[in-house]
Amino acid sequence: MFTDENNLIKIVLLGDRGVGCTSLLKTFFNNKYDEHSEIIDNNHCSGGDINYKNENYKYFFWDSCASRREFGLLRIFFVRNAHIILIVYSIIDRQSFETVDFWVNFVKENIKDDKHIIALVANKNDLIESQVMDKEGEDAAKKYGFEFLNTSAKDNPMAFKNFVNHLIEEYIEKSSTQSNNKPEKTAKKNKCLIF
Repeated sequence: MFTDENNLIKIVLLGDRGVGCTSLLKTFFNNKYDEHSEIIDNNHCSGGDINYKNENYKYFFWDSCASRREFGLLRIFFVRNAHIILIVYSIIDRQSFETVDFWVNFVKENIKDDKHIIALVANKNDLIESQVMDKEGEDAAKKYGFEFLNTSAKDNPMAFKNFVNHLIEEYIEKSSTQSNNKPEKTAKKNKCLIF
C-alpha cells in the first residue's frame, strides 16, 4: 500500500469552462482522444503512479476547469496544496487566454511559497479558427517564467502526457534539491513545446 506522503504529487488544472481540461485528462489516462468527452460540473480527481529513479510516486489530478463559481473555495484548497499547477486555455477562445493573468494572480494570492511548478497549456491547436496566436502563448509563458505546451488533445494525445511526466520529474528533482538544502538555481527556465 502507498503511504509515503512525500511521494504524493498533487496536480491542479485551472482554466475556464470548455478549454478542454477533461479531454486532456482522458487522453492522458487512455492514450487516445475521446470525441464524446463531456464537461463535468464538479472537481474531478484521477490519479496514477510513476517510477522515477527507482522511487515510486503517486500523482493525483484535480480538474477544476469546469467548476462552477460556487466551487471557488474548494479550488483555493486544491491550489494551496498543489505541487504542479497547469493553467489551460483554448486557442479558439480568446477570453480563456485573457483570463490567464487572473489565474496567475489567483495562484500567487493562495500560495506563498515557491515549492510548486506552474505551466501554461494552450489546447485545441488542431482547430483552424484560432483566436490566440502561438507567439502570444509563448510570450505569456516567458512573462511569468512558466514552461509552455501548445497542443491538441485530439491530434496529439501523447503530447500532454509527455509534458506532465516531464513536469512531475522536474518537481521531484526540485523537491529533493530543496529537502537536501542545496541552493536553488535562480535563473528561470523557459521551455516551449509545440506538438
